[in-house]
Amino acid sequence: MNNPGGSPHYPNPSQQPDSFYGGAQQQFPPGYRDHGGYGASQYSNSMVGGPYAGWAARVGATVLDGLIIGIPAGILFGLAYATGFDSGDSYLVAKVDGTFERTTVGGGIDGVGITLMAVAVLVALAGSVLLIYREGATGQTPGKALLGIRLISESTGQPLGFGAALGRKFCHVVDSSACYIGFLFPLWDAKRQTLADKITSSVVVRT
Repeated sequence: MNNPGGSPHYPNPSQQPDSFYGGAQQQFPPGYRDHGGYGASQYSNSMVGGPYAGWAARVGATVLDGLIIGIPAGILFGLAYATGFDSGDSYLVAKVDGTFERTTVGGGIDGVGITLMAVAVLVALAGSVLLIYREGATGQTPGKALLGIRLISESTGQPLGFGAALGRKFCHVVDSSACYIGFLFPLWDAKRQTLADKITSSVVVRT
């Protein structure tokens, strides 16, 4: 359409094509970036959503999570030993050469101690499963949340889910091989990944 002066009228270059023609703005999923120019938009190569977490932060989060599980379980184990351990009965027994030897009869963990130890094991197991579930569902354990880091999928930028998070824990067996070298990989790896991270295509990022 021509304006009254006779020169052609062009749309404002800063106006989005959809809004200019009356259409609704198109919605894109997380990770989408517009690199300029109509039709030039594309998904970014990186979906992680933040810089990679350092080795120290990852170790700190692991220590905090270990304390969350270990302290209650340790208290229960201590109670099991303190209240359920029977030292047995000690006797002096005469030997044929005229000397005496002290002999202990009985002793060990009684029923109360065994029960407390079983509860301690269950607490540690339930706590570990709960942490894995939280990590798979939200990307964060309490330790990761306190230190501001998150575990996500390298390809989607979303939490792994419980199954993949559990599989990643089993993959730490690979990290433990060869003098635990896999756990040190984040010190020099470009994506700060352990071997388990590489196997499961996951990364840990700062939030």
